[in-house]
Amino acid sequence: MAANDRIAWLLAAGSAAGLVLVGLGWLRHPGISLLSLAAAALVLALYAVVALRFASRLAPPGSLVARAAWWGGLAAALVFCGEIILEYALLPADNSRFGMVEFGTVWLTYLAVAAIIAYSGRPLRDCIAGAVLAAMISSILWCVCLLAMYQWFEGTARQASVLLAEGDFDDFRRSGMASFATFEMEDLFGATFFHLLLGPMIAAVLACVAWAGARAVGLFRR
Repeated sequence: MAANDRIAWLLAAGSAAGLVLVGLGWLRHPGISLLSLAAAALVLALYAVVALRFASRLAPPGSLVARAAWWGGLAAALVFCGEIILEYALLPADNSRFGMVEFGTVWLTYLAVAAIIAYSGRPLRDCIAGAVLAAMISSILWCVCLLAMYQWFEGTARQASVLLAEGDFDDFRRSGMASFATFEMEDLFGATFFHLLLGPMIAAVLACVAWAGARAVGLFRR
């Protein structure tokens, strides 16, 4: 299977899995606001549309763009999912350092994807396409891992330790909501919406930085 076909398949399958998990969360907590539910479902559906309609255009078969996006996206997803799993395994008292390392490493990965494409002489649009697809791959896998881990451990003492380290109980008290379970699920749906939307945008900005750096180095050498 070509790299761009794998990208399309993974994004489509991840979107479907995410929609199933969002639906399960809503069924378990029907008090969730329809706005939160619709936002999460909408961004997952958008990923599916991109996978089925635009992935092959953004990353042509056998291209460097497709290969860089595929491997870069998987590397970033490994960081994202590894951090979630480590939280449940190690139960740190404060996971803020985990988060800084996580996002710093992921952003560097997006930058590296774009830099590899840029230093091969490809145009800016290819750098943006590669970084954005890498971000979409990692973000959709992050979403599935986050929602699956939460629902798997929901109501357990281990999950309570994770939420305490993240400050969720303080956030709940400030929210004024009556149900902590509903608050948490709405918070996850909100995180799904913003993460899946902002991740590719940040990747696009980093791609512009990488492309500009490659052009500056080329000019300096000449």
